[in-house]
Amino acid sequence: AEASSARPSAETEELAERLRGQQGRLQKEWSDPSPRAVPYGEPGGAVRPAGQAWMAEPPPELLGAPRYGARRDRATVRLSISALRTLGGDPGDGLAVGLAEEILAGLSRFRWISCVMAPEGAAPRPGSEPDLVLEGTVQYSGARVRIIVRLMDCRADGETVWAGRFDRVLSDALTLQDELGAAIVAQVDPELMRHEGSRSQGARQDEATAQGLLLQALPSIYRLERDSFEGARRLLEASLRVDPASSVAHGWLAYWDLLYVGQGWATDPAAVSTEAARLAERAVMMDPGDARALTLAGHVRGFLAKRPEEAAALHERAIALNPNLALAWCFSGLTQSYLGRHDEALRRMNQAIRLSPSDPHVFMFDTALIMPHLMRGDYASAIEVGRRAAEINPLFSSAYKGYLSALGMIDRPREAGEVLEKLLRLEPGFTVEEAVLRSPLSRPEDIARYAEGLRRAGLREAAFATAPARPALLIEHARTDLMPLAQRSPARYAG
Repeated sequence: AEASSARPSAETEELAERLRGQQGRLQKEWSDPSPRAVPYGEPGGAVRPAGQAWMAEPPPELLGAPRYGARRDRATVRLSISALRTLGGDPGDGLAVGLAEEILAGLSRFRWISCVMAPEGAAPRPGSEPDLVLEGTVQYSGARVRIIVRLMDCRADGETVWAGRFDRVLSDALTLQDELGAAIVAQVDPELMRHEGSRSQGARQDEATAQGLLLQALPSIYRLERDSFEGARRLLEASLRVDPASSVAHGWLAYWDLLYVGQGWATDPAAVSTEAARLAERAVMMDPGDARALTLAGHVRGFLAKRPEEAAALHERAIALNPNLALAWCFSGLTQSYLGRHDEALRRMNQAIRLSPSDPHVFMFDTALIMPHLMRGDYASAIEVGRRAAEINPLFSSAYKGYLSALGMIDRPREAGEVLEKLLRLEPGFTVEEAVLRSPLSRPEDIARYAEGLRRAGLREAAFATAPARPALLIEHARTDLMPLAQRSPARYAG
């Protein structure tokens, strides 16, 4: 209908209306609070019907429906890619045309973006107008080439959402096309996501699409302010109610749970970790070809469940499906670090930063770099990226932990004291024992180095270690018992 302005037959429309009515009744029966509703978890948390698990699955009859609810809009953003214009004469290398095709192919790998190549010299058909347009120019000067691309919102009179400039030396057109295409695609995805999230702000939940609700939640997830962060979960849950078959919503909910545990906010980490694992598995089952869902599921598997080998397989699949997804390179690098492959971890993390240097997740990229530098004994680099990560997002508690350990290893008491104060302000109960139990590192020597740096930086050994005579005994206990416990028994944090 969108492509040709055609309408279905009267019989088909009547059938569709009956099906919509039936789904609406099922949705109401499942989602409406009942007199038996009881609160789950902490104050302000989700409300669930008695006897159901937290974030229970929708009824089986709804799982086959792609979307249901008040709004049944398409679930993707329509993006038109225009052929790049060549300024100052075309040298005949085909870079302008090839790069536009490369960008189209790369952005088409993102499930939430619907891409088309803009027809040259022809207006779009009625009903198929794009939401946004990506256009640009290619300019040559000897062996140098400059590419400028612009992302414009057609719904806002052509407002420029994002613009990027890329200067390169032209040696091989195909190699340059691959490199520039990857860089442009990796930067357009988060910028487009940020823009669409801003446009969705303020929309009523009963009028928003599943994708609109999800995009509204993401800025609060990135900021990590606790009140708005908990509000983000309610938006993600609403998105999943509108589209219970969304692999993306399941993946982001799993990631929300992971951060909730990682920030030290969960009063029952085991229950939240179990929920994260269930949501991550559902995300992969619903769409094994969704690279973002795969890498989010892999990070949950590696960090919470302490199964880095399984996580590595999910990340590899995600990168194979979408090599321009910076988040997959970052999370796969973290998993390599958990496995003790710190050089490879750094290579992957730096690839994430090269692909998307202004990504909303850049604080995560910098935080990821801390641990492999720490484990390689490069404490100065660990401290440098730790400072940067903490400045970009001072509310992300994980940024302070490896940073603090590196400061302890090279004996910088003044800076260590400042970092420790900030960490304990975010996680008052954090201790060396807690760090060891939570750590997804798989090699005993890596856990030992991490814990030793935290001790030297002044972090208390355990919550009950208050008497001055106890710490020496507790240090020895942690070295002998807690590291194997953390490796063998993820149950405390992974259910």
